[in-house]
Amino acid sequence: MCIWRRRDPTRARLRAECALRARHGFDVAWLDRREVAGQFGFASGGAIRSQGDGEIDVHRLTHWLLADASRRGTRVYDRTDVTAVRADGSGVTLVTSRGTKVRARRLVVAAGYEVAQQLRRDRGHLHSTWALVSEPLADLSWWPDRCLIWETRRPYLYLRTTSDGRVMMGGEDEPWSSRHENVPLMRRKTRRLLKRFAKWFPAVTLEVAYAWAGVFATTPDGLPYIGTLPEHPHTVFALGYEGNGITFSAIAATLIRDWWADRPNADAAVFAFDRQARGVQMSARGA
Repeated sequence: MCIWRRRDPTRARLRAECALRARHGFDVAWLDRREVAGQFGFASGGAIRSQGDGEIDVHRLTHWLLADASRRGTRVYDRTDVTAVRADGSGVTLVTSRGTKVRARRLVVAAGYEVAQQLRRDRGHLHSTWALVSEPLADLSWWPDRCLIWETRRPYLYLRTTSDGRVMMGGEDEPWSSRHENVPLMRRKTRRLLKRFAKWFPAVTLEVAYAWAGVFATTPDGLPYIGTLPEHPHTVFALGYEGNGITFSAIAATLIRDWWADRPNADAAVFAFDRQARGVQMSARGA
């Protein structure tokens, strides 16, 4: 995996991040402008070269996890909306759109942005983002190690390949939640993504297979909200806001496990809903 910063006056912060990762045992190396150009063929103010990372097909992984949980006794209710949650002294009752009621001692809610209206709290800002995937390419030898490339300047850009030889890329974010619904804008954003790709790899022509847009949320300190709320008894929320879903999911699993077992966890305060009010000073960059 490669993380890049191009034409960015805060390059020193990226170098500091590289040093921080190295101190904590990550296999990283700093590449200066000349090394980036020599190894990868395009201009960059500097880069972190990170080894040992991975990528997954989240759709297949989710279905595999559901199938495994089902084999272990979990009951999965597909294509079923929860229309109401009623809490009492001993647990919660979920009312579904199919008329069935589900009774539980405790409830874990990991439904992402769909939960915002239920919480009635202004805890994140919604942005629109755009992405595309190309038709398969016969040759990807020009892509060094087929590493993931992340340009951290704003608007950011990320690129990676897929197992069947496609190029997937995205970015061009805007700080409005409804902009992704604009179809003409999506066409313009797709052209912009292709133009930015051409600056990196001018000898390669991409044919777009699919393009799409969506919404994601940011928080004031760059961390997700994982924890409980007094107005929702017997319930814990795992809201993976920001763009580090795999990492935050692993953290949420640990925190929720300890909550379920009534074990204290010293990290819970870092991700709690009231952390800003209590002055917990932590950020994704400084964590």
